[in-house]
Amino acid sequence: MIIHKPYIYRTDSKLRLESEIEIGQSMDKIWFEVEEAYGSFLCDDSADAFLLALLPVAAMREEDICVHANVSPKLLFHANHTHTPFLATFFEKKAIQIHADHSEVILYHGSAVMTACSLGVDSLSTIYQHISPDCLPQYRLTHLTLCNSSQLGCSEQESLEKALEEFSGRISLFADEVKLPFFTINSNITSLMVDNHLNPRMVFPYFTMGSILSVQKMLSKYLFSSSYSADHTALDRRDISHSEAIIVPLMGNENVEIVLSDSFVKRIDKTLNVSKNPLTPKYLDVCWSVQSSNLKKRNRSFIKNKKNRNCGWCGKCKRVLLTLEVLGCLSDYKEAFDMDKYYAHRKDYIIDTVAKSRHDIYCREIYDLMKSNGFHIPMYGKICRILDVYNSKIIKFWYKVFVKPKKHS
Repeated sequence: MIIHKPYIYRTDSKLRLESEIEIGQSMDKIWFEVEEAYGSFLCDDSADAFLLALLPVAAMREEDICVHANVSPKLLFHANHTHTPFLATFFEKKAIQIHADHSEVILYHGSAVMTACSLGVDSLSTIYQHISPDCLPQYRLTHLTLCNSSQLGCSEQESLEKALEEFSGRISLFADEVKLPFFTINSNITSLMVDNHLNPRMVFPYFTMGSILSVQKMLSKYLFSSSYSADHTALDRRDISHSEAIIVPLMGNENVEIVLSDSFVKRIDKTLNVSKNPLTPKYLDVCWSVQSSNLKKRNRSFIKNKKNRNCGWCGKCKRVLLTLEVLGCLSDYKEAFDMDKYYAHRKDYIIDTVAKSRHDIYCREIYDLMKSNGFHIPMYGKICRILDVYNSKIIKFWYKVFVKPKKHS
């Protein structure tokens, strides 16, 4: 794989940082795009953004990377000594090598402290913590962003940009309330996923941080909202987020310090913390239904007639709602979720959560919270947990015939 020197050009009212990329026998153009007000921060002095974003693609293809541009020494070192061996292990491939024509330190002296805002639990937890009066001034947020770098899915570019625009409208309102400037970083980087047998759970940290480094001239720090507590760090080939504590802090360079936010905070504790802020019921947005192609097919009516921000029955909605219910603040969120859908699936989900609590980190946290709060746990869930089984056809048949209650009306 060859990464050529980036260049900047105007497209309508926006500015785009682009590099020609030779992958195998083909030539692609990968770009990052921002509105004109942030165009001066696009970095064409180095190829850091493209190198970081393309690491999982090259690793999956087992192609060495040659960069015909400058790469920050710190990033180049960690790319060769941490990221490539990690990705080789993650993908079960041969480790690749990275070569750059130049590796010099270019300092921009940026001062911004930024994080991505998705309005989810992890995101809001980071934001509330870093706009608090208790936050150290050097780590207090100055900007919010949203990147089109796999968290919106891996659909066609037009669909992704439509989703980016839709999310941006809601985030802009939230940003106004917390008095922080907000802008988007659009990209076509997700176009490389399908052809290279990748999905968002394999690439998210690399695609996102590549997008962030495209505007490194403005930054001193970037706060990356953790997905899991660092004490659950593991090599899970289904989801690279389990390894965030290893790889994310080593994605910065001489200009940008990467902070893994809430690195030792459990998801239920984040949910508890964000639930105390009056802005959360108004803006919380955790739903998978718009981002997942499978859920889109099953949930067309919700997407078409979207009265609530969250569908109430996808995996993330049910997990958050059950946590809020166990915490005792579910009633505050009746306008944010389709509560009828939640209640229709609630009993099944409680049992599923209990049954899976031996193996799933989030389920275990919720199960422990249920026990500590005295929340009622159905007997069938307890049986499944003891037997360490939920998918048994016999047990499920017995449950559906003799135990399963009528749907909530």
